[in-house]
Amino acid sequence: MMHIAGKKLPLQKKTDHLFSTFYGIGHYKTSYILRKLGLNKNKKGSLLTSKHFTQITTLIEKDIVMEEKLKRIETTNIQNLVSISSYRGIRHVRRLPVRGQRTHTNAKTCRRRKLIGFATAAVKKSVAKNQQKKVKKK
Repeated sequence: MMHIAGKKLPLQKKTDHLFSTFYGIGHYKTSYILRKLGLNKNKKGSLLTSKHFTQITTLIEKDIVMEEKLKRIETTNIQNLVSISSYRGIRHVRRLPVRGQRTHTNAKTCRRRKLIGFATAAVKKSVAKNQQKKVKKK
């Protein structure tokens, strides 16, 4: 087993599916890596040499944002949206669909998470504020 960025690579897979175990690397970035290094996408991962793995690791570390760094960037972006009280930020806080999806019949996973108890303190605070506003209006 070879390791890249602290994760084991499943060498029994073909090279076009080899990097899908990493968060932030999908088919497009995998094809980019293979084109950049001149590797065949139908080649098994076990047939790659150590030279290939060193080239792959240097390319991934240099060009591609993935795993923890990508997750950190996403959370800071969401926190920024929440802090400026944008519409998308409010939807994130309330655990509702953010990109304009229908909520009357869809968005069951969002509602399920909310009902099960995945709500954070921020969500509870916003719900409490909304209830207070409704009481004051009456």
